[in-house]
Amino acid sequence: SGADHRAEIEIPFEEAYRGVQRQILLASPTGEQRTIDLTIPAGIKSGTTLRLAGKGGEGEAPGDLLIKVRVKADPKYRVEGADVVAMLD
Repeated sequence: SGADHRAEIEIPFEEAYRGVQRQILLASPTGEQRTIDLTIPAGIKSGTTLRLAGKGGEGEAPGDLLIKVRVKADPKYRVEGADVVAMLD
């Protein structure tokens, strides 16, 4: 069966808050490239790993693609538990 592959993506805070559709370009160790459609759900927390079943290594049973999402800090906002606090000037 195919191996699981891992990747990371960094998104702005506002996209993490709203959720976003992204196309990401992946390159294999052999240099082969492919584009994957990725839906990042609204409210995702930095460090969350999304699993795309069957999008990893090829084989009799394809592996999964595991994408770790990093959210860039934004000085305008702060997260407190499940709340988002807007920083005022």
